[in-house]
Amino acid sequence: MPPLRRCGGLNKIVYQEVPMFGLGDGWVFSAYMLCIASSILCVVYGILKWNSDGDTVKDLEQEHWVEDEIKIEKQL
Repeated sequence: MPPLRRCGGLNKIVYQEVPMFGLGDGWVFSAYMLCIASSILCVVYGILKWNSDGDTVKDLEQEHWVEDEIKIEKQL
């Protein structure tokens, strides 16, 4: 038997079933599922990118700078 919650005023007492984990509404359930899905996605992304060096912004800027320098020197 699920837990019961006492509701109502002084003259009228009504017992209602309390849903497990507060999942009385579809929006609450979807919020729980989105939190779990985002956590799983973050873990998967972290595993995939664990040891990758990747190109940093400074490296890309320096490559463009070197290319521009070479172009300018050829023109001179």
